[in-house]
Amino acid sequence: MQDWVWYLDKWNMFGWLVLVIVLERLFPARPGKMLNRGWGYDLIHMYDPWIRSFIIGAAALLLTPYLKALPFAGVMASKSIWFNFLVLIVVSESTFYAVHRATHKYPLLWEFHRVHHSSSTYYSLMTSRFHVLDACLFAIPYVLVAAYLGVRGEALMAMSVFQGFSDRYVHGNIKPPRFTGYIFSNPTFHSWHHSNHPEARNKNFSRDFSFMDWLFGTAYYPEGKIPTVFGEPSYPVNYFVQQGLPFYNIYKRFKGKPKAAPKHLSAPVSARATPELIQSPVAER
Repeated sequence: MQDWVWYLDKWNMFGWLVLVIVLERLFPARPGKMLNRGWGYDLIHMYDPWIRSFIIGAAALLLTPYLKALPFAGVMASKSIWFNFLVLIVVSESTFYAVHRATHKYPLLWEFHRVHHSSSTYYSLMTSRFHVLDACLFAIPYVLVAAYLGVRGEALMAMSVFQGFSDRYVHGNIKPPRFTGYIFSNPTFHSWHHSNHPEARNKNFSRDFSFMDWLFGTAYYPEGKIPTVFGEPSYPVNYFVQQGLPFYNIYKRFKGKPKAAPKHLSAPVSARATPELIQSPVAER
């Protein structure tokens, strides 16, 4: 069993990354290079999990004993692996959706989440471009709810492997079959969320499955179009600067000199120019 866990962990770290890069070359949604501005620092983001793990683990260690004292704690421990996995999907999507909307609504949270949206190129290596605190904010509610429910370890491992692929896939420059966007947050669906197109502002907050967006009316999935303008070209790509810059911007806000948000994020819709959309040469399937 331990051997399988070791192999799955290594595949999660490296295997999916290589597979998604190959898919980007075979089925590109837009013309683009394999390596883009800041790709070296994006690799640092991808392989700095010990920092996040320490913070997330500390939160779980401190709070789990209190959660276990609540009613229905550990209710999933006796259920089947498949049922545990389905419950994890609901837990993951609901906690992610709620936190994600908050990071776009509240300016202080946005300064940390802004790191993830800074890439001006939509490609798979940007998947892990997160501020450490932002990544922890997304992960901690999921971990705590899973711990409270007593979700089985096999289901947690299966979800980890699934999300290891899905997270990279949805951030890939890949043209997917269109119908999958009504079930999953596929690369086209999620790329609208990262775009600077005003009509897609505050849309498509889902992680792996798109049902939360369809349920709460935040889905944007036009047929025959793909977004082409992303991020902030002037935002630093240096990993260490990205970890410090949000604190500096927040300090400036408290000092009465708020950091101006990019125009596509701060200006009213009526005041923003709509970037030209690429019309897909072949209708998405």
